[in-house]
Amino acid sequence: MEPRRQLLLLEVAKRISSTRLEKQPKDGYEDISQKVISYCKGVPLALTVVGASLRSKSKEVWECQMNKLQSIPNMKIQKNLSNLKEINLECSIHLTDIPDLSKATKLECVNLGFCRSLHKLILCNSKLKYLELCECTKLGSLNIHSKCLSKLYLHDLLSLTEISVTSNILTTLTLFTLRKLESLNVNSRSLKELRLSDWPYDLSYCPFLKKISVVSDEITILTLCATSITSLPSSISSLPKLTNLNLSNCRNLLALPELPRSLRLFWLDNCKNLVSLPELPSSLDLLSALNCISLETEMCQRLVLQHLLRSNSYGRDSKYFVFPADHVIKECEFHTKEHSMSIPASSLNISHLCRFIYCIILSKELHYFFGMSVSIYQDDAKLWHTRGPSVGGETLISDHVMFGYHDLSKFDGMSEVLHHSRDVQIIFQLLEEQKGQKGFVVFPVYATTSGFKLQISESQSIQPKQPLHQRGEGLNQKL
Repeated sequence: MEPRRQLLLLEVAKRISSTRLEKQPKDGYEDISQKVISYCKGVPLALTVVGASLRSKSKEVWECQMNKLQSIPNMKIQKNLSNLKEINLECSIHLTDIPDLSKATKLECVNLGFCRSLHKLILCNSKLKYLELCECTKLGSLNIHSKCLSKLYLHDLLSLTEISVTSNILTTLTLFTLRKLESLNVNSRSLKELRLSDWPYDLSYCPFLKKISVVSDEITILTLCATSITSLPSSISSLPKLTNLNLSNCRNLLALPELPRSLRLFWLDNCKNLVSLPELPSSLDLLSALNCISLETEMCQRLVLQHLLRSNSYGRDSKYFVFPADHVIKECEFHTKEHSMSIPASSLNISHLCRFIYCIILSKELHYFFGMSVSIYQDDAKLWHTRGPSVGGETLISDHVMFGYHDLSKFDGMSEVLHHSRDVQIIFQLLEEQKGQKGFVVFPVYATTSGFKLQISESQSIQPKQPLHQRGEGLNQKL
């Protein structure tokens, strides 16, 4: 007999003995003791209740009572289920499954933490608000339908392969260390945040997740780091409030669908098989694609330049876009391999100048790199200064480019100062003189009657193309 079964038989013997612990079931009681264990599913409370009812009874009474329990549910228990609000079975290590709780119509709280033998769970309780399932290491599937479930936190469910959750008011779903999870289906119009990890560079959370479906009108944060997804569902473009999307370390990711128009922050670090990017939504402030070494770099640069020209939301100088490349695709009049560069205002079309787009070239093996500042001087007096973001946290395995911008409309006295352009210098400077920064280029951007125009040289300029979603059929072409 296996050790676990022997322990359970001793537990039965203990709970039915009148005054002392039996070393083993009495002769002739072995089979009926096995039936008790099977009926009670190893739950200590159930063993206590059944054991008390059979204490000092004959084997015939045991048999009769077990037949009744197995064939006719206790109506008193069934009746009381309607008033049950809370179930706490934490640390019931021999619990293998949960009975039908559909009649527990007022059930609000279920704690099944550390139920390490539980292998399946289906809950369809409309008022369930709280569910604890930490370290249910044998749980293979999870199916929850509750109108009132507001938060769900699952971690260390090492055998779980499938999750399906439906709730009207679920706002937060956090999944940590679900190492066998393959499929995730979430339907909650109120869901605001879905996270598979707090730290995108930890590859241990849900490495086998391949299928994901999210239906929500409210979700703002979607974190799917270090999963095995090869693409995202096309429905992601229909998430109207999604602002943060993190797909870092999704190393099987091959392609991306159209992105939500609300997206502001987008991380793709170490997605090494991703080949191309879709059109960038005008709301996007940050694109981090560190070490995405399969990206078609010229296409990415065109996308970013077009995006920076099209965007009207220049509220912050923290906007940046970084991805692998070893050169800038367009020759520019203003470029240097030095730490700083001064541009005389007299060399610019001051009356229409509105912003600068810059691109810093970064060499591999950098771990932390800095943005750029821009200052306006008149007769050696600093009149205006702003600075861009610094970026880091991942060692570069190839050369990269970092695009950013500086918005001159923030300088209230711009037009008056630049009117005396002969005395004005615009100085661009890397925030830190750092080995591995290979210089930078600066593109002046001018406002025209037809929109913004990026100046490459005296004879060349780039104007923004119409966004894809505004073009007619047949005009959907590559940049």
